[in-house]
Amino acid sequence: FTVATKGYKPLLAESWKWLDDYTFEIKIRRIAHFKSGKPVTADDVVFSLETQLRTDIGGALCGLAEYIDRVEKVDDYTVHVVLKEEYPGYRGIVPGILEAMIVNKDRWSKILEEHGLEIVDYKNADPEEWDPSGPYTLLKYSREVVIFKRVDNYWGEQLGWLFAPEYFGAYGDRSSDALYRLMDAHERDL
Repeated sequence: FTVATKGYKPLLAESWKWLDDYTFEIKIRRIAHFKSGKPVTADDVVFSLETQLRTDIGGALCGLAEYIDRVEKVDDYTVHVVLKEEYPGYRGIVPGILEAMIVNKDRWSKILEEHGLEIVDYKNADPEEWDPSGPYTLLKYSREVVIFKRVDNYWGEQLGWLFAPEYFGAYGDRSSDALYRLMDAHERDL
């Protein structure tokens, strides 16, 4: 998902809506697939959200765990996120859920099973082993620089979403002042 000027713009999700005070429904685009060609399904979304909600491994969404009762697959392309009884109508889950990273369950469930709670120490430094579903994949990562490369078979192009630069990067600066000076001098761009 991306944050557009007037709220969220669906990318991987075709749509989302509240069905009632407890149930947030997400519909996944049927054409969405990982770089490997494997379709992105509700199984991947449920696995990704459940894993990121885990407090024992400090998942990226663990702060929302107290509000969410369960994440469930309805069909291959529909997921329901159900609130706990004591939190009817709580909309605070939406940004986290819509910005969650969706990973390939087939790949990451094996890694999680192998490493258990030590998954927090897992270092997967080989981007070739990653299987992204978005327009870019990580090419290089360090404290100083993060560089992404456009995925050649990105499914979003079928919808007219063209991502022009083949590469893009972000560079680490010690202060925003340094970044602004470099941008003013046309020595840094993003």
